[in-house]
Amino acid sequence: MIWAGFAIIAVAIAALLLARRSAWPWTLVTLAVAALAYGFSGKPLLGSAPADTGLEGQEQTGAEVVQLRAQLLEAPTDTRLWGEFSSALVRAGRSEEAVEGLNFASRTLGPNADLQVQLGTTLIAHAGGLITPAAQLALGRASEIDPTHPAPLYFLGLAHLQSGEPANAIEAWSDLAARTPPGAPWEADLQRKLRAARIMQEAGVGSGSAPPD
Repeated sequence: MIWAGFAIIAVAIAALLLARRSAWPWTLVTLAVAALAYGFSGKPLLGSAPADTGLEGQEQTGAEVVQLRAQLLEAPTDTRLWGEFSSALVRAGRSEEAVEGLNFASRTLGPNADLQVQLGTTLIAHAGGLITPAAQLALGRASEIDPTHPAPLYFLGLAHLQSGEPANAIEAWSDLAARTPPGAPWEADLQRKLRAARIMQEAGVGSGSAPPD
């Protein structure tokens, strides 16, 4: 059972807490990873899915989950591994367990923007691409922890667009675009979404939209 693995990881974390009294050596997860894993095309947002639904693909995904769990036992504070582990669970069709694992990591390791972003995107995947209030809460926490993190504004814009409020999406994405360095991996995707939101607004979608001609 997945929680048995989490309990063992908790023991490993506790041992490290006793051995270390310095700051955690966090590994940052960039928005590029989130955008590639959860970019939308047609649907507002596509969750991760197994690349192969056949027996061989399932076996490979299961082996990946086992391997990543073993790596977490060796490095239980590695946020990159937690992200890879949760993504592997989602690909295996076990998104609920992925959410449970990230909630466990968040409670155990303390505030971390990347963990909250990963939790938010995993909740989106678990909801079939919908940005739920729980996902928005996780992304909001990420923004509070690290106001410079690009992911919360990216997904906040998606949430507004899903709610039929392109004006609010434009506001969030314009703010993110102003912070985005030239050539950033998510820049082109962000500009496409801004153009789509403006088209929706011009068509009269949303309470703050311009009336159609």
